[in-house]
Amino acid sequence: MEEPGTASVMEAATQHDNTSEQQSSLMPTSVARIEVTALNKLGKDLMRVIGTICHEEGAEGERFSEGDSVSILFDKRGLFGGEENMTIPELKAALALPRGKDKNASMNAYLRFLTVQYGLEEAERTGKGAVVVHACKVVRISVEPEDGAHSKEPGEKEDKEQRHRVFCEWALETFGKEALCEGSGVIDVAGGRGTLSQIFAENGVPCTCVEPIARDQILSEDYSTISSYFDDNLLASHPALFAESAFLCGMHPDQATELLVKYAVQQEKAFACAPCCVFRGLFPHRRLQNGNPVKTYRGLVRYILEQHPNMRTARLPFDGCNVVLYMKPEDYTAEPLECVACKPAAWTGY
Repeated sequence: MEEPGTASVMEAATQHDNTSEQQSSLMPTSVARIEVTALNKLGKDLMRVIGTICHEEGAEGERFSEGDSVSILFDKRGLFGGEENMTIPELKAALALPRGKDKNASMNAYLRFLTVQYGLEEAERTGKGAVVVHACKVVRISVEPEDGAHSKEPGEKEDKEQRHRVFCEWALETFGKEALCEGSGVIDVAGGRGTLSQIFAENGVPCTCVEPIARDQILSEDYSTISSYFDDNLLASHPALFAESAFLCGMHPDQATELLVKYAVQQEKAFACAPCCVFRGLFPHRRLQNGNPVKTYRGLVRYILEQHPNMRTARLPFDGCNVVLYMKPEDYTAEPLECVACKPAAWTGY
């Protein structure tokens, strides 16, 4: 069954194919970086790349807002490679998700970015509302592992442990050990095997690991564990623990990300969260302040930033999803750091 909008897209591409080279050369172009969400081959010599705008530089000003859905058409006339031309099959291969031995690789495991120069914009959108533009030149392609969580390669466990150590060191330096030890201490949300909780404990910080799924957790008496999802039921069943906690944290807490942040902001508690997987199918309600849905990692970061005007950001020194969003207790009563609408300019390119 043909996807809505496909016929009109192919017809538009055919018409564009017949446009004179002189008209094409006079067409003002823009350069945009998009996070790729899907690839569709529409015919032998036509491919569509669907994604969301990260940022752009236009010859006549910006034509899109960050987070806008865009459908970029690549047809047989394109010269897509800079010094070396890239065919449509080569472009598709370059944007393919690495699979290898990892059968669980998915859009939640990798981030795909395409920087492209484009020209003609079609009058009609796709059936799903994406703006349709025609590609002129590929500037850059990158396929990056999101957080290594799905990797089974040798050394993966050691790499994740090192990331947790980096996160703990950053938290100790940013918030101070004395502050983290107050009350019931640190609550490690969606703590997995308990690696981060163990590292906090090794540094003399009391910690409770909340994790619903048994993942061969590190057996230790140095920290407490609660086998539960981080949800309203958990908060209601352990009111004293959370009320007296000094700090909530999540190192790639997956589905618990939004509730962690919203609970901490509501209770005006110190917290730090390094988001990773978007799970856009599980959270279709998420919308940015500009009305765009949250479909990508970058969109998720912005969505969290918009939860409070004084939300802070940091970037940790490791590969993958290394952006941390956090707030200190004093941030809740301080004057706004800057308007939320202006904030994304500070982290363009994440």
